[in-house]
Amino acid sequence: MENRENSDSIKNLKEIGDILSRARHDKGITLEKVHKVTRIQPRIIEAFEKGVADQILNNKVYSILFLRKYASFLGLNADELAARYKASYKDDESKKLDLTDHLPEKELDFRKWVAAAVFLLLAFISIHLTFVLGSKLIALFHNMSVKKTASAKAKKIDVKKEDKSDPQRFYIPKDKPIILSLRSTNDVWMKVKKDGRTVFEGTLSKGASKEWLADDHVDLWAGRAEALEIEINGFPTGKIGEGNIKNIRISRQGLKINNKWLLEAKD
Repeated sequence: MENRENSDSIKNLKEIGDILSRARHDKGITLEKVHKVTRIQPRIIEAFEKGVADQILNNKVYSILFLRKYASFLGLNADELAARYKASYKDDESKKLDLTDHLPEKELDFRKWVAAAVFLLLAFISIHLTFVLGSKLIALFHNMSVKKTASAKAKKIDVKKEDKSDPQRFYIPKDKPIILSLRSTNDVWMKVKKDGRTVFEGTLSKGASKEWLADDHVDLWAGRAEALEIEINGFPTGKIGEGNIKNIRISRQGLKINNKWLLEAKD
């Protein structure tokens, strides 16, 4: 049964953690069972329940993704908890700003002068850096232009030289999951397996989006590959082909179709 908490009762990350912990204990679910089903590490689950997940994940996007997944597993309102989780960042910032409300007037004046001095100093540094960086960028573009011209001339001279450019590269940290995001520009039949387990088989309607998290790899079969927009951990892959394509694998090593690598992961 889905639990609905009053929006006023959720004020910070600790209260969200209490909601998650209480729901898990009420259902008699162990951390190991949560990990087995959701593939979220037990230490991250405990961090959410204690309200300190950000200290481990250090990434708001991953925090929200894991929170949604854990809340859905517990039968909670994932959208509401995610919204409150995001709002907690704003609450923390507003609390910092409110600290000056109780300062003496003289100290406030002093702080205003300090703030003005810091602002002027930062403005000076910003102008200086802009000038220095601008000069370096001009020099860099000039060098790039010279190299591009030289490269073009070399290609004209050596027309038989084969283009052996490496595949594009992207990077997935070892402590982060593989995140596959799909969006369709037309109706597409497809089958998705993550870590060897089928998680979707059917038609992805035009304009629809799907997202899966995996520990090791995702296998994809697309009936109309040209209609798919694919991102791997936020990295757009571009078009992977047309028509019915099988044996598409996304892993920490990269993206390949059969034995041909389209994208390779950075070392």
